[in-house]
Amino acid sequence: TFMLVQFMKVAEGKEEAWLKLERETWKPMHALRVKDGGIKSWAVIAQAMPGDESNGPTLGTVTTFQGWPDPTRTNWTDLMKKAHPQGNADSLFQQTEDARRIVRSEIWQVLDQTDPAAMGGTK
Repeated sequence: TFMLVQFMKVAEGKEEAWLKLERETWKPMHALRVKDGGIKSWAVIAQAMPGDESNGPTLGTVTTFQGWPDPTRTNWTDLMKKAHPQGNADSLFQQTEDARRIVRSEIWQVLDQTDPAAMGGTK
């Protein structure tokens, strides 16, 4: 299992708008990816401690994969249309760009874990 951790820079005072966008726009898309086996799980994360940006961004997402993450396997426009048939994909992508900027991406490998599986690992 691998985890793609993406750290986000969100404009000050815009955190709630960003979280709403993640929940309403991106979560349904990632739920489809889980359903079709493209990913194991997806989560929105916020740093709890320390409560400042001394070590970088404090918001992000974690996506877990069985095997090495291959971003070319996802057709984001088709996925957006499937998750939001009444929405305008270009508009939703623009809202995302306006809401946040990915400032760092890291891939972590799960080496061992307890049962039940944490973070979408094997059971």
